[in-house]
Amino acid sequence: MAVAVVTIQAPLYRDGAGIPNHLERANLLWAHLEEANLHDVNLKGADLRGAHLQKAEIWTTHPEGAHLKGVNLQGTATVMSHLEGADLSEAHLEGASLGSVSLEGTDLRGTHLDKVSLGGTNLQGAKNITVKQLSTVRTLYQAQLDKPLLEQIQQQYPQLLEEEKIQFLPPWETSKE
Repeated sequence: MAVAVVTIQAPLYRDGAGIPNHLERANLLWAHLEEANLHDVNLKGADLRGAHLQKAEIWTTHPEGAHLKGVNLQGTATVMSHLEGADLSEAHLEGASLGSVSLEGTDLRGTHLDKVSLGGTNLQGAKNITVKQLSTVRTLYQAQLDKPLLEQIQQQYPQLLEEEKIQFLPPWETSKE
């Protein structure tokens, strides 16, 4: 079976650039969507296994039940999106920001969560998530966790539940060594 590689360079804005915002059950296997703007896109049941979405902006998107195994979401900004029941196993989310995202029922087996911001994220009912995985995230401030997982985090990594302290430095200060 031959697999086509899809590359979309135009932004995926609602009604923008002639690209549909309804991609339910679309076959986007191994698609290259780096830095795409996925705003209000319906991806329910879409197949995005192995897709490349590095540094994409994903806002109010609906990929419920989507196949996202092994997807690369490094450095993405994902806000107010519904990933309920999605398969995110073995996905790469390093450095991503998942603000107010619902991961209820999502399979997170082997998902790479290094430096991920999970502030305000709903992780209740997430499948195959471990304390070890969560120990590498940037923050869990105001995240919703199942009680047993929350208790382990409170005991072993309480700093992850604290409000993130972001220090603003003007551009001329950041270049100093």
